Amino acid sequence: MEIIFTLGIMAFLGFMLFFSLGLPAETIEGDVLGASGFPILVVAIGFLLCLLLLFKQTRAKSNNAEGGKKILDISTPAGKATALSAVSLAMYLGIMNFVGFIVATLVFTILSALVMGYRKYGKLALFAVISTLALFGLFGKVFFVPLPRGIGIFRELSYLLY
Repeated sequence: MEIIFTLGIMAFLGFMLFFSLGLPAETIEGDVLGASGFPILVVAIGFLLCLLLLFKQTRAKSNNAEGGKKILDISTPAGKATALSAVSLAMYLGIMNFVGFIVATLVFTILSALVMGYRKYGKLALFAVISTLALFGLFGKVFFVPLPRGIGIFRELSYLLY
């Protein structure tokens, strides 16, 4: 499975290389690389690292007779926590446009901690509120990133807050 993932990354890097080659060449005197130089350099480094990773993965697979262990075993507690974390992240990203950044982040923070087994509810609530407000302040107020406001009553709540 890791080999397929590495090949997928290499295909994406090839896609990026195709578009990088379409960027204009040297435009400023003294600029050796031009607009396409840095993306091509990053893609080349990525290809080299993927080739190294591919070599290590094939070597490890040939040394292991059974083909390796499972990546995600849902029957174990750690596997269940990983799967639930992925589901909660997908839910967070899915509902953020409907309920807004603040509500979605607050719920996601609490849900993620509960999935990981944290059971001190008072500290969890305090952490969720502080981290949500910190993220809102950093991205919404300092960096001026337009955060999702939500729809309906959630939109009105977000206008009340910011």
